[in-house]
Amino acid sequence: MLAHQSGGAAQARAQHGAAGPCTKPAPSLAATAALAALLFYWLPTSAQQIVGNGQARDAESIGLCQRAARETWPEDSVARRARLSSLEAQLSQCSADPDFLASLGALWLEEGEPAKALLWLERSLLLNPDALGARADYALALAELGEPAAREQLAREWRGRSDVPPHLTKRLQVGQPTAPRPAVVPGRPANEPRWYWRRETAIKFGNESNLDHSPVLDGLTLTSPDGIIDLPLAVPIRPRKGQAVQSELSVRSAYDSGNGSLWQASMALVARHSPSQPATDWQYLQAAGDYWADHGNWRYNLQVSAGIATGQLTEPYGAVRLGAALERDAGSCTQRGTLEIEARRQRTSHNLDGNLASLVGGGQCRFWADSDWKLGLEARVSVDHPVHAGRPGDGQLQAAATVRANGKLGKLKIDSSWRYLRSRDGEGYSPLLENNARRTFGQWQWQVELTYPIEVWPGFNLDALLQWDVTRQRSNLVVFEYRANSIYGGLRWRW
Repeated sequence: MLAHQSGGAAQARAQHGAAGPCTKPAPSLAATAALAALLFYWLPTSAQQIVGNGQARDAESIGLCQRAARETWPEDSVARRARLSSLEAQLSQCSADPDFLASLGALWLEEGEPAKALLWLERSLLLNPDALGARADYALALAELGEPAAREQLAREWRGRSDVPPHLTKRLQVGQPTAPRPAVVPGRPANEPRWYWRRETAIKFGNESNLDHSPVLDGLTLTSPDGIIDLPLAVPIRPRKGQAVQSELSVRSAYDSGNGSLWQASMALVARHSPSQPATDWQYLQAAGDYWADHGNWRYNLQVSAGIATGQLTEPYGAVRLGAALERDAGSCTQRGTLEIEARRQRTSHNLDGNLASLVGGGQCRFWADSDWKLGLEARVSVDHPVHAGRPGDGQLQAAATVRANGKLGKLKIDSSWRYLRSRDGEGYSPLLENNARRTFGQWQWQVELTYPIEVWPGFNLDALLQWDVTRQRSNLVVFEYRANSIYGGLRWRW
């Protein structure tokens, strides 16, 4: 098969052309048959008519599919979305046309949906395994889903071949950005199982205005049966600020069964160190596993994780979390609902142990004007029950809302989120604070991350990072108020 017949993304951008040939229906023999022979000829003649008309309709469908596959490549995201809608409307007629399926897969890949692209590219290659463009798009889709070896292997196979267009070889050498995690492929036809691996490490340097999330206190106002006591502090409490370095390391492995289900396991280690304030250092280690599967239009996800946090100023604790989620695609949006249960245990202060149950709902949609951008909303309601009686404040009710927007400006990736949390204790926190008032606090946090890919040399890429975080917490008990700003810059390597 010649390169211009492959239907892949690289070829589709340059393809535009005419329809294929179309045959005419076979004439009916009944029109010239004698009345006496009608009983002998009617059945076979009618069958011949049906076959002939079916052949004509098949030829017309082939021409329609070929025209759709060879239309001019969309110039922007709006035109691309319109083209996708048009192709999906013709899918029932063109499900056996490899060029049509390759064009549909190429559009989904360009749309930033490698999982959907893989579905149609696989079907296209089953019908035409020699299509160069579809093979290139297939390798790039696998790379975005966490399997860069497929792209590298294809680049080696094509090295030195004269029948491969240069722009295809260049695309495979430069590569495409890969997704942050392996993803289940909804509706994917049965295929051979495969493993995905992803390793990631990052180092960031920055400055924080409040390394220990401390309030600003010159004294305390205590309440007692004898009246109000103003207690000045010999050493006023001030936030600890300074420079810090954060290091991250994570490993993720996923097993794709090939029939719409995926198992995944991961481990991550994050640590922060401040040379000027080493007492504020902390470390966090987490191991997690989850299972994805399709069920009709829905995907469900089961999750389990265990983490350990340590630090000098924060008492070490462990947390185990279980979760179950339902997710589905609705047009350009993805809707998701999750139920989570978390058990947190302190190393020594067991009266602070608690069990947290959360109900989470939300979704994410593409911007209608630019599909490279997505907007997400999430609402969370949580109830924190103490394990032992006598915990200050007893139970706690929390409600949170998060708005997130992410997208690209050229090569620059932007991820921004705003979160607001409101919490209220079930009982008074302490008789010495505001006459045993119930503690309430509100916290808002704004985070921005900018990522820019850097090609160090062919086949080796790094991400340059810039992260900014602003947090404010206010409470009716002043000891729980704080303000914190941080900014970090660094490098991330994924392989």
